[in-house]
Amino acid sequence: MKRGFLNKPKVRPSLSAGEPYPEASIGTGVAAKPGVSSSRAAKPVSAGSKPASGKVRENEVPASDPSGADSEVHRSAVAPVHVHDILDNEHVTIPPAKKRAPRAPIEGKYNLKTTEDFVLDILLLPPPGAAPRQSCTACLLYPGAKEAILALSYFPSEMSTTTTRSDQPFEVREHPDTGIGVFATVPLKPGDEILSERPLFVVPLAFPSRAASSHGEVVTMLLEKLPKASQEQFYGLHNSRNDRKRDVDGIGVTNYLNIGALPGPYEGAYAALCPLISRINHR
Repeated sequence: MKRGFLNKPKVRPSLSAGEPYPEASIGTGVAAKPGVSSSRAAKPVSAGSKPASGKVRENEVPASDPSGADSEVHRSAVAPVHVHDILDNEHVTIPPAKKRAPRAPIEGKYNLKTTEDFVLDILLLPPPGAAPRQSCTACLLYPGAKEAILALSYFPSEMSTTTTRSDQPFEVREHPDTGIGVFATVPLKPGDEILSERPLFVVPLAFPSRAASSHGEVVTMLLEKLPKASQEQFYGLHNSRNDRKRDVDGIGVTNYLNIGALPGPYEGAYAALCPLISRINHR
């Protein structure tokens, strides 16, 4: 699954089974893939595939346009979000572990000098029409990303309602051998949208090794910005690294989705965590 948080939909001449699903403008979608039986239709999706190492495999998401018409596939935009709409906009400064001379490979990759602190933006992006702090996405962004995201004409956009409709094609239940998972309840065809989910949070996929604070420490601080129910959703996810229930690093590595780069000067990849999609192909 690639960059499902913000990317603008692409123009495709025609969509048929097996072609990549047009990238969503916000949220993360999961679709059935050709050649997979209905009971395991979601298996190729990177969202919940947890190999023994605990890392998430990245896969392309298939088509979901039932008409196959030659047109631009998109979701209609809703009212734009402005700076004054953002909740808890603040900065967090992560000091470097040690003052060092700049090293070209790291400086080029992160666009940051090794002798400077790492200043990131923390903000909550409430979904369209939602009450404050309900179903929001907490974002930890490098400088410039917030302004670039808010400047997008199609952000935010509507999401599908596959997770709330009564005829949703899946159920969440516990398996005696593998724990809680998402199971198909109806036959699924290639291109069927299974669910669309807004991430709990979006963070840089990795921090420079010279940062004094660990990735887990900063994510823990970000989690505190979310409602208690959202925090419990996160801590209830599988941890493939160890048996510690509240190990932020272990839970993150097991369940993160690599969504690629976001708008802004930072060119590194970001990760999104979607609690329901993380249950797909649970192991």
